[in-house]
Amino acid sequence: MGLWDRRLQSAKQPKGLPVLGFWDRRLQSAKQPKGLPGSNRTPGTLSAPPVDNQPNSIKLPAQTIGGTGYPALMRYLDDSTYQQWLKTARVLEQDGHGLKVLALADGSIVKLFRIKRLLTSQRLYPQAKRFARNAEKLQALGISCPSVIATWKLKTPPRNLVHYHPLPGETLRDLRKRNPEQWHALLPALGAFIAKLHDRGVYFRSLHLGNIVMTPEGTLGLIDIADMRFNRRRLSHNKRSRNLQHLLRYTEDWAETTCQELAEAYCNASANPKHITLFRCHP
Repeated sequence: MGLWDRRLQSAKQPKGLPVLGFWDRRLQSAKQPKGLPGSNRTPGTLSAPPVDNQPNSIKLPAQTIGGTGYPALMRYLDDSTYQQWLKTARVLEQDGHGLKVLALADGSIVKLFRIKRLLTSQRLYPQAKRFARNAEKLQALGISCPSVIATWKLKTPPRNLVHYHPLPGETLRDLRKRNPEQWHALLPALGAFIAKLHDRGVYFRSLHLGNIVMTPEGTLGLIDIADMRFNRRRLSHNKRSRNLQHLLRYTEDWAETTCQELAEAYCNASANPKHITLFRCHP
């Protein structure tokens, strides 16, 4: 095709439509439904995905994925719903920046996460979404944790929220204060529970007695699970050491308590005697 032939072909194209090159035509042809001859293909054969015409505000219950309880995409919570929550909610935790944890009238919990910096990974992967993802992974591993209902974004104040059913039970920190004898009896179970986490690749950055719960069924579970990593393999010796150091650094939790039973139960559950060295730092 000569120069003038190409100019003539270009002039015949409808205005506003680009001239398709060779690879553009091949790509367009590949997207056509199979089984239709090329001569019968007409524009618009492929229908576009349906557009969500619903407003940004979501009414409960939210659409969920795989029965895990949290929505596929975080959307904005309308201000009227948030204000309605505040009218009947009980404030469980707050600081100088505002509310942090609310207990709603139906017994569910709303945790608010503040974006602390302008440039941060929290904008791409909000902590509320991490909380929900971690809950799904823990449940898949058979570890008790809160059951997430939905995740949200709030414009005023700028926050991301996770709405969940709390894990019933009592934290080991409260149990230790209320019933020291029962607390000492739980040390072997606690050591085995932590070993189970580490052997399944769970690195819980906020591991302490205030985030471990004794459920009414007599099992141990985790709360406040936003800051957590999951490894495909068992945790290394160094990672185990760092995680246990975080647990043991709360000296008020371990007053009048030795870690001998905890260490023995941990090593027996992990089937690795060398892990006893992880506890030598504590009497």
